[in-house]
Amino acid sequence: METSDWVLVGATVVGPILAVMATRVVDYFREKSTRRYNVFVGLMTTRAIRLNFQHIEALNRVEVEFSNVPEIASALKRYMDLLDDPTSENDDGNVLLIRRRKRAFAELVQAIGLKLRRTVDKLDLTEGGYYPAGLAELERLQNDNTEKLNEVLNGRPIRIITIPSVEPKVGETQRGPFPPRPD
Repeated sequence: METSDWVLVGATVVGPILAVMATRVVDYFREKSTRRYNVFVGLMTTRAIRLNFQHIEALNRVEVEFSNVPEIASALKRYMDLLDDPTSENDDGNVLLIRRRKRAFAELVQAIGLKLRRTVDKLDLTEGGYYPAGLAELERLQNDNTEKLNEVLNGRPIRIITIPSVEPKVGETQRGPFPPRPD
């Protein structure tokens, strides 16, 4: 066998192996890019609902998916430090803390967007996002009901309000809210 025959045999054996390895490398980078984009989308779609499970999951995944990007890691640390502040958002004096949290969140998402080559308006991050008032009211009611149920389950006394029923007077029949049926 001549040298050209050996080269042909070697190319026949090594060629498919290199092709599979190249495909694996391309797939790895594509999956990494998809995971990072999903984190970005998760943060953007839940930016108005910060207590949403999907938002919290995306926030926790930032550390995993962008661990080797120093700008994002430092923006995440600044935001998490503000989230770990024990001051309640419901206190009147914490308007500054809420603004700082919004600003830090916007900086984090902008850094992620920059890495993914997506432009994001900072104002849209701090003030944007759709969150209907009805959903906010429903969430508030659910929280109130959960607190009241916890009080009952913990043995705290509850206040029961009875609404007196209106009895018809003697000789009257109770018709309800509708007029009488024509005969």
